[in-house]
Amino acid sequence: MQRRVAAIYLVFFVVMGASAYSVIAVAQQPTIDLDSEGLAVGDSMTVDGQTYTVSNISEQSSGGGGHGGGGGTTLVGQLSTTNDSFVYSAELSNGTALSPTNSSWTGKQGAFSATIQDGDSVQYNGTQQTANVSGGELSLVNATGNTTASFAVGDTLPYENATATVTEVGNTSATLVWGDNYEVVIPNGTDVSAFHAVQRFNVTERLRGDPDVENQVYSGDDGQFVRYRNGTTQPLDAYLPEPARTTFTEGDTLTYRAAEDLSVPANETTVANISSDRVLIEWTGPRTTSQELTEGANVTLAGQTHVVHFANPSTVVISSDIGSYQDQVEQQDYYHERVNGLWGISILSGFGALMIVALAYLPTRG
Repeated sequence: MQRRVAAIYLVFFVVMGASAYSVIAVAQQPTIDLDSEGLAVGDSMTVDGQTYTVSNISEQSSGGGGHGGGGGTTLVGQLSTTNDSFVYSAELSNGTALSPTNSSWTGKQGAFSATIQDGDSVQYNGTQQTANVSGGELSLVNATGNTTASFAVGDTLPYENATATVTEVGNTSATLVWGDNYEVVIPNGTDVSAFHAVQRFNVTERLRGDPDVENQVYSGDDGQFVRYRNGTTQPLDAYLPEPARTTFTEGDTLTYRAAEDLSVPANETTVANISSDRVLIEWTGPRTTSQELTEGANVTLAGQTHVVHFANPSTVVISSDIGSYQDQVEQQDYYHERVNGLWGISILSGFGALMIVALAYLPTRG
């Protein structure tokens, strides 16, 4: 009788577990279906005239859980947009140096440039060498065909008795610039309406470029002086010409490069404001910004809120229908809750069936 009852209970638990498992097997998880087009990397969408481009979709490790829990991966992406009319600004304080590589303006004195063509003859280290311009690099080749030096954008080299900077290297030519720095001078006072860019001489290079004087400055009881090769001397202040001075007022323009990286182009810049301690300059240019995309996160596009959904590992959907997304996520949560319950029934039924069998075969007393 004991085993007959055990068999009845065994069948009950097996039927319960199998029924729960069969429901799990045929159940299908609700999918998220939004009324927006899926976007792959490189695809764009437009919101109120602003274009947004998917620049990246990738898998990211979500990290491992504690107590032996496994990690996993999640999908992430980036959405980029470019504002072609972004207003940049920079501040020039009193004493800021305006170099030949970061600034220029109409009528600027003491600034020089040269273009070296591929195949030109260039004097370097006392010998004539041939310029080789290719691959974004200027190389100098000697008479035996050996490369003696190579220069990229930002590098300096001796040229025309001065130290020149490579500012551009094209397919067949390279551009060099050199000259004197200018100093930003803001007049004293509270009601400032203009500032001056005052030339500051590179005395060493000026002496090196003058064959009539020796290449150094001497000091004496009456101050610094230069010595001519015929033996006569002249005070340094008298030898140097009057420094050039350019006056700028609000609204005036100059060409300015804010970054030290010479690969960043210089921009047409406007003097926006002048105060007693700084000059504010502004220019317009493109600016690209990016937003991170994660599943279920909100992103703001042109002032409008959108929700992110990854339809598959290579496609992201960005929709303004946030309510529909949340409803469908709730449906998925409800599905997982029910499936987890069925798994609990199946597992407990299996465990119960094993216990029934084990108890049925326990030895009896007497």
